[in-house]
Amino acid sequence: MRTLMLFACAAIPASALLAQNVTGTWQGSLQGPQGPAFRVVMKISLDDDKLKAVSYSIDQNPTPVPASAITRDGSSLKITLAARQARPH
Repeated sequence: MRTLMLFACAAIPASALLAQNVTGTWQGSLQGPQGPAFRVVMKISLDDDKLKAVSYSIDQNPTPVPASAITRDGSSLKITLAARQARPH
């Protein structure tokens, strides 16, 4: 299994990030080393005090992919997804 790691930086103090709720629907795009960027939707929820995430690659295959792990350490959020074969659209 390979993991995909995304890093986001913001000009917001770490204390403000700690107070924020990360649950909800997040949208963005991924650009690999080859080919065009593709849009991704990530839905993050809280279930029994545990974070859960589901990813949708809406330009490739809209089948939801549940995160195999999601952890939060201070202002850092790490979501691990199993790699899957990209399909051209």
